[in-house]
Amino acid sequence: MSFFGLTTLSLCQIAWIVLGVLWVVRKHDEIPLLISTLLFYVFTFRLWALLMGWASPTDLGNFGFAPIDFKSALDVQAVATLGETILLSVYMLGQRRRIDVPHTFASPELLGWLKPRVIALGVICILISLLARRSVGIQLASGKSMGFEVSSYLILLPLGLIGVVILIAALWKSGAFHTNGERFVAVLFFVAISYLTFQPSMRFQFLGWFVAVTIILSSGQSVVRRAQVLGIGLIGAVALFAVAGELR
Repeated sequence: MSFFGLTTLSLCQIAWIVLGVLWVVRKHDEIPLLISTLLFYVFTFRLWALLMGWASPTDLGNFGFAPIDFKSALDVQAVATLGETILLSVYMLGQRRRIDVPHTFASPELLGWLKPRVIALGVICILISLLARRSVGIQLASGKSMGFEVSSYLILLPLGLIGVVILIAALWKSGAFHTNGERFVAVLFFVAISYLTFQPSMRFQFLGWFVAVTIILSSGQSVVRRAQVLGIGLIGAVALFAVAGELR
């Protein structure tokens, strides 16, 4: 497959992004846009970055993999584009319902009952995650192998914070945080959980909750406002995903 084939595949993935934007406007459904944007970055953008000399391929020779070449990379992109086309086509044909977000998400009584419990759960989970991270650090410093001697449960424990951060985002969207002080505390939780879950080995999990929070905060907004929040969130998610990949 030639350079013309690369251009054709790239245009196909760009077309899916455009269709994803139109789908958001029409159906209030971000799934096609999220999938097409992520796949465009993973396959098209990174291949173009290699060809333009902006990046160099990762050396996986120690794991028995042959060096990457243009033809094999293009074959992978062709298969990925075909899979993306089938996936999104089937999804759009089956998803015919417009997703409208109600103005009232929950009763004030439920929000008042849930808010302090979510905050308390978040504090407890953050403290446990910090202790787990400290324990892992001590074991690694003593010479233990992360793959064979350090418990994977300790390493993955911060992922429990993903549920907490999504609950906090839902509370924020529901208007449960009335004062600036409460909003400041919620922002501190976002920052703390970002710090504890942003790791090169867990970049896909980080990307997942970051995108979920973006969708929650953008739901129910006007088209322009929603596009702004989604744009900032998607660009930030992809940028942090790329940074985590480089740190790996």
